[in-house]
This record gives sequence, structure tokens and C-alpha cells, in this order.
Amino acid sequence: MPLLTLGQAAKRLGVHPATLRRWADRGDVLVVLTPGGHRRFPAEEIERLTGSDRTAPVSGSALRTVLEEQALMHTRTELAETRDEGWMAGLNKSDRDEQRKLGRRAMSLMMEYVAAPDEKDDLLGTARSIGRVYADVSMRTQLGLSQTVQAMMFFRQNAVESIVALPEAERARLPDRARLLRRVNRFLNAVLVGAMVKYEQADRSP
Repeated sequence: MPLLTLGQAAKRLGVHPATLRRWADRGDVLVVLTPGGHRRFPAEEIERLTGSDRTAPVSGSALRTVLEEQALMHTRTELAETRDEGWMAGLNKSDRDEQRKLGRRAMSLMMEYVAAPDEKDDLLGTARSIGRVYADVSMRTQLGLSQTVQAMMFFRQNAVESIVALPEAERARLPDRARLLRRVNRFLNAVLVGAMVKYEQADRSP
């Protein structure tokens, strides 16, 4: 789902950017904050506001977009500062691109799992599958299990920190924080287990 700048979103709504900024700061509009403090708005959220019923509830997909984009931006910022970490130093551009795609897929599924009103156990199976694919990539690039676990711990830390760093208005729309963090941990544990199983299978192979 595309994100709109403050100017683009205000133009679609037919309001002054300062008005939309005030709505976002007040919590009336879902918004993503970039590391530089710029506001980005899910297109679906702006469509909701341009509809005939502006009191319609926030859609689950728009909320997931805010969660996912906030987490991805936070992770990209942290990655730029950890280029020399052991688990990253040996990866070439192609390997990094492949792991980045896996990370984005995992982040998207995790946010779907986190934002759902009921737990979707089928997504945990997909999480384990992602872990196995991630382990395949890691083994191909000569990363050991400990380095792979370090990378996943980095992913987990940034996922949690990005949720904690959400604007208060967005956090208020989410399940209570304890349940939220339990779901994040449950999902990422499934990814980790999938990766460890793959390493164990490789060790048993002749």
C-alpha cells in the first residue's frame, strides 16, 4: 500500500497541510513518522477520510501498513549503523538484497499477525517456512548458526523498538502492549525455530 507525503495527502483531502498535520498530531489520522520526522500517510487512510463517512473505523490493513513501514524504516536506519557486524560483513549486495526481501516478507506477515483481532496460527507455519529459507541463504553465504541467530535477534530488537516508538495515537489503536509484544515474540520465535531446524537437518545430512 503506497504512502503519501503530507502535501500529497493534504491535496487529496482538499485541506491545508497544516490542518492535516494537526489531525495527525491529535491522533485523528494514521501516520508513519520517518527517521527524519517527516509524516507519511497510508493511501487507504486518506481514502477513508475522503469518503462520505469520515467516522468509519480505521481499517486493519491501514493499521498494518503503519506498523510495517514504521518497523522497516527503523530497521533500515539501524542497519546503516551496523554494517560491520559479523553477520553482515560477509554478505555481498546480492545476498543482502535477498535477505532484505525475506525480512520485508517476514515483517509484513508479522504485522498482519500482530494487528489481527484473533491469532492466526497459520501465519506461524509461514513464519517457520521463512526461517528455513533464511537459513538456506545464511548457509549458502557461510554464516554459522550463531551469526544467523544474531541477525534474527537484531530483527527482533528493531521490531519491538519500532512498536514502542510509535506515536501515542497509533499505539492507542493497537491491542494492549503486553499482548502485542507476546505476539511479536511468538511470531519471531517461529521464524527462529524454522531456521534452527534447517541447520539441524543440514548437520545430519551425509
